[in-house]
Amino acid sequence: MKQALLDYIRQPIPKGIPIVPQSVPIPFFGDIETAKFATIAINPSNREFTDAKHNLLPKNKKRLIDRSVLGVKDDEELTEEHAQGVYESLRIYYHTNQYKQWFNPIENLFADTEISYNKGSLINLDISPWATSAKWGNMTDQQRAELVRHGGGLLHTILNTGQIQCLFVNGRTAIGHVGKHISRLSLHSVIELNRRCEIMVGKIRNLTIVGWSNYLQQERPPLSQEKRKLLADKILELAI
Repeated sequence: MKQALLDYIRQPIPKGIPIVPQSVPIPFFGDIETAKFATIAINPSNREFTDAKHNLLPKNKKRLIDRSVLGVKDDEELTEEHAQGVYESLRIYYHTNQYKQWFNPIENLFADTEISYNKGSLINLDISPWATSAKWGNMTDQQRAELVRHGGGLLHTILNTGQIQCLFVNGRTAIGHVGKHISRLSLHSVIELNRRCEIMVGKIRNLTIVGWSNYLQQERPPLSQEKRKLLADKILELAI
């Protein structure tokens, strides 16, 4: 699988889609060589490469190796050596300047378990591995379809290797995309957090999918320790 990932990383930025200039694809975040669990989102945030004003992050604040570091133009392929560097920067992502606003709520959810981005047992995947300068909802249907087309094959390659045992889906929007592009989920149960939370389940061969309808990054107030444990226990009951 590693060679498939390296080959994907090498490709030029696809044209006709508002992909962040000088970025690279992010087929995974974290140690893909050790992880048994994965979360999944729609596509990486532009903040992996830029600041709030869409300027490329300076070298001392970069989260991973991008084209500006490598000196490669957007329409050029990366060399095998370049791709190796990007691959390793993705593997150690959680030990560098990670985008904590998105990842911390998930890390905190599993704080009392061995499931952890920081410990190498959990990675993040995306329906599309390309970060865009436009929000998903502001793109055309054709642009969104192109983004999915450019990442779907690689995502299924990762999921079909058998290494990932359980895929976690955070929030109703992500559940909808997983249902459309990977596998439909069905309602398993309902728990009460700050509000009603639906627990959804699915299966791909030997891989279990567990989703929850409440998007943790937008829970207000943030879940209490007691409610985090309630959700984590329900997820682990289905995942392990």
